[in-house]
Amino acid sequence: MNYKALIINKDDNVAVALDNLSADDLVDIRCGEDVLYYKVIEAIPKYHKFAIMSIPARQKVIKYGETIGEATQNIPIGAHVHVHNVRSLRGYTES
Repeated sequence: MNYKALIINKDDNVAVALDNLSADDLVDIRCGEDVLYYKVIEAIPKYHKFAIMSIPARQKVIKYGETIGEATQNIPIGAHVHVHNVRSLRGYTES
């Protein structure tokens, strides 16, 4: 079976598109041995991320089981997750 997206780690809150996805596509996602289905709400370019759960503003974005950034706004399920709604925490320290 050719999957349209991949969840890399069971703790991830994003999936990675393995092909270009169109708004309203029902996407089959491989997560280990499981296959899950999510609807994307906007176009997702190949190899970009989309939310598989609601991610509130200031919540960590998790990919590979690791924090890769922080949501700068509320991100709904199926939305594109990229630089327009996530900021990197690399090199960031609380003052």
